[in-house]
Amino acid sequence: MKYTLEEKMFMSLGSPTLVQRAWRTKYVWSTAPSWSTIIMTAKQFEKTGSVINLQARKRNTSQKRKNAKISSKKSCQKNLHYRSEKQAK
Repeated sequence: MKYTLEEKMFMSLGSPTLVQRAWRTKYVWSTAPSWSTIIMTAKQFEKTGSVINLQARKRNTSQKRKNAKISSKKSCQKNLHYRSEKQAK
């Protein structure tokens, strides 16, 4: 279940039992979140200072890096080929 920012802040306020009781009072139409949801939200708040799920942004690799990676792979393959020929002699 997805929670709004206000609901997540509400979950990070105290012990899971008290949060569940207060939740049932404030949000009568909704079921209370589980203990694990409350605990994880509170831990996230303590760790990051925010209850918003901040996911790491995947950076785009520049073309220069891609080319360097390809050329280093090719040079490694050449070195391995050279070593195997050298050992065979």
